[in-house]
Amino acid sequence: MAFLMGLMFILYSDVTSVQLLLFAFLGFFAIAVATQYLAKKNAWQRKYLDYRTLAEGLRVQFYWAASGVTAENKWKFAHDSFLQSQNPEFGWIRNVMRVAGIRCDAVPYLDPAGVEYTLREWVGGPDQGQLGYFRVKAHERIRHHANTEKLGRLSLLTSVSTVFIFLFFGSTLTDLWENVLIFVMGSTLLVYAVREGYSYATATKELIKQYEFMLRIFDNAHRRLSAVTSVDEQRQILSALGQSALDEHSDWILMHRERSLDESEIWRMGA
Repeated sequence: MAFLMGLMFILYSDVTSVQLLLFAFLGFFAIAVATQYLAKKNAWQRKYLDYRTLAEGLRVQFYWAASGVTAENKWKFAHDSFLQSQNPEFGWIRNVMRVAGIRCDAVPYLDPAGVEYTLREWVGGPDQGQLGYFRVKAHERIRHHANTEKLGRLSLLTSVSTVFIFLFFGSTLTDLWENVLIFVMGSTLLVYAVREGYSYATATKELIKQYEFMLRIFDNAHRRLSAVTSVDEQRQILSALGQSALDEHSDWILMHRERSLDESEIWRMGA
């Protein structure tokens, strides 16, 4: 919506002063406001982050249960420290995990086949499991960030070229070409501003670091798990791996809550 609003304004101010463009601008503005109102009223972003964090926590808990990983203290759940030092409103996530893990913590599944299943499905390899997932996501985010930087250089080059054209050939340009050049320059700057604003709001740079960190964690765990043959040692490694994953999920939700796309961010992107 921010891009479309900006595009309508550029078309009206620099190309053609058709009143329909102003109505389109107001229409896109109304859609953006209504969508943001509904999202804020129904807490779509907060619910998405909370349920995503719960799902990631339950993923760790499920594979802990499958491999027979339990807490050293039988009166303490293995995930009790999850989100404990963060906002108290996250307590419900830990409570859901506690209820879901009552049976498997009380009666652990100790069949070695569960460890093999966890190694295959959770840790995975180059193209499967969490190891494959973080490798793909890290490359995707890096590519996205690189494309944003390329777009920034393109918009800068377009702006400089347009200024040079007006400086040296401005007297020979017709009104039509002047409008076209201004529109192209404004459009490229607008596209870059929207993309850069979205990248900031979704914490692309921070996610690249996080995905690369998680990739290293799972890669190290994969190598250590391949080097040991004792099931007990493998469970210890899986326990440490799961705890590291839970810590990263805690950082993930806090980072995204701080960077949630709100009204001010929408107007900043469209400015």
